[in-house]
Amino acid sequence: MIFNKITLYNFGPYYNRQEYDLRPRVKNGELCPVILFGGKNGAGKTTIFEAINLSLYGPSSLGPTVTKSSYEEYLFDKIHRNTISNEEINKASVELEFSHIHLGFRNIYQVLRSWKKNGKKIEEQLSIKRNGDVIEDLDRDQWDTLLKEILPPGIAQTFFFDGEKIRKLSGERSIDRLYMVDSIEALLGIDIIKRLKSDLVTYSRKLDKEKDNSLYVNKIDDLNQKKEDLSKNLLMLKQDRAQNETRISWLKSQISLLEEKVALSGGEFSEKYGKLKSEDEKLKVEINSFEDALRDICHGVLPFSLCSDLCKKLTERIQYEQNELSKQSLHNEIKKHVIKLTEEIMHSEEFKSIETKKIDSFCEYMVQASYKILQATLEFNVSTCVINDLSRNDIEKLTSWVHQALNEMPNNVSTLCKRINEAKDNLKKVEANISRVPSEDAIRPLISQLNQVNRDLGAISTTAKKQDEDIKKNEFHLDHIEREIKKINQDAIDSSRFTEKLRLLAEIQEILVDFEDDLKKHKIKELEDTICDLFNQLCRKKNLVSRISIDPSNFSHTFYDERGNKIPRKSLSSGERQVFAIALLWALKKISGRPLPLIIDTPLSRLDSDHRSNLVNIYFPNASHQTLVLSTDTEIDNSFFHELSPYVSHAYHLNYYEDKKMTIGEIGYFWEGN
Repeated sequence: MIFNKITLYNFGPYYNRQEYDLRPRVKNGELCPVILFGGKNGAGKTTIFEAINLSLYGPSSLGPTVTKSSYEEYLFDKIHRNTISNEEINKASVELEFSHIHLGFRNIYQVLRSWKKNGKKIEEQLSIKRNGDVIEDLDRDQWDTLLKEILPPGIAQTFFFDGEKIRKLSGERSIDRLYMVDSIEALLGIDIIKRLKSDLVTYSRKLDKEKDNSLYVNKIDDLNQKKEDLSKNLLMLKQDRAQNETRISWLKSQISLLEEKVALSGGEFSEKYGKLKSEDEKLKVEINSFEDALRDICHGVLPFSLCSDLCKKLTERIQYEQNELSKQSLHNEIKKHVIKLTEEIMHSEEFKSIETKKIDSFCEYMVQASYKILQATLEFNVSTCVINDLSRNDIEKLTSWVHQALNEMPNNVSTLCKRINEAKDNLKKVEANISRVPSEDAIRPLISQLNQVNRDLGAISTTAKKQDEDIKKNEFHLDHIEREIKKINQDAIDSSRFTEKLRLLAEIQEILVDFEDDLKKHKIKELEDTICDLFNQLCRKKNLVSRISIDPSNFSHTFYDERGNKIPRKSLSSGERQVFAIALLWALKKISGRPLPLIIDTPLSRLDSDHRSNLVNIYFPNASHQTLVLSTDTEIDNSFFHELSPYVSHAYHLNYYEDKKMTIGEIGYFWEGN
């Protein structure tokens, strides 16, 4: 695993968004594993440490027993307070990007944990992306679990530590011994054996329950009793249903018989009496309506149709007179024009030189010739006598009446007469049917009897339907019980095989107990030797401890000198006990073989210069492939910085600006650029 970068947003003394590259870099062909953060007290070194823990574990980063209210109070307190601008800041976040190889595949995870104020409460959100995409194959509720599976908190606490944890391990502070034992067992691989033993115990208990044949016998007896009861009940239901079916058939035959009697008694017409009376009234109204329409036609132009020849002659005469009158009118107009023309010729100046007698003869000739031409062209009879002196409007009206009388009225009269005849025929049929309706007293007993039989049929049909449903339910339950009996019988047969499984499980459990003991002895021996070797490398007094013994039950340790004598813990100085704690953590990391990053927050504060020098020159360069060191300028001073420089990938100086009331991380260390 490699931490790529950490991003803080309004977190602690860090205002706005600040990002820090955590990837170790290669210098001069060598990987430099140390990323150094330098800052004075209160500058925000521990905030970096907390941000990584918080992004990975959320509430668990505060310990296994933290409450929800305590966690929310912590988040509330971690939102940056900008006292310069008096800007009210309501939200903050931490984001960690890391690379992780699983089953041979390298994935890049981005873990963003953000929160905001909502009144007095905190609303928190977690977002996890894998290779740039939000993880879809897990519910959001499982994201925290995913992070704990990638890097279990129990293991992380031996890779992420500060001076406080070192003091607890050195015995200067109380420590949750049980939590520490679990962590050490996880690092040594012993926890896997314990989980396997626990799973086998659970499986054995399950087999013990299933192999109890008496349980199968009792279950089968109970089911057989239920099956017998259901079968009896089903038989009774079917018998009752058959009786009701017979009753239903008889009632249906009675209904048919009564309906036939009612029909013979005129019951059919009785049922239709209302409809017949309605039809009778409707037909009478229709007949009256048709007759009224016929009378209206008779009052109009219909009489003209009785003298059709006379009407035709009248229209021909009117047309003839109109033509003759038009010709006479035209003749008179032309005649006036000729007379006017002769007068103009006789008085014209152009004809004064001509003898008057000749002109009179010419005019007379022209008039007579014109009359002859008109008479021949118009061919009208001057003696025609106009009988019908009518206006054009009267002529048109008279012509229309004649047309209606001769063409439309006969068809309308014929249609109305046909409808009147049809309605009268239907009225006769309806009146005949009404006359067949029996009296109410005569048919009432039959109708009453028929209604009662229909009610009886309805009631018994409802009962039969309910019986059909009950029969289906009983048959379903019976089928279910039979399948259950069959399954239990098969399980009972299989249970005989459980004995062999249980015997093998017992043998495996015994083997696991021996294997756990052997593995723990081997691992603890390896741990004892490794701690002793690393302690002597880091401690100023060489070979101060010749051997270290660890109690397998609680991992408490005992020191021995070269002569095999116990070395009392109190005889070691505070610095030596802290060096031992660091050697213990380093040894656990070596033996676990887990390629995880290491984070160390202010580890040198209570060590003398010799021990600091050993840690700077031996521990930091070799502790891990990625080591984040958070230090003050007195822990790693100018001298130690130059000794550590060959192994430093890059460094940040966390500088708190009083005028801005915020920390800004700048490339470089206290007194040198990077």
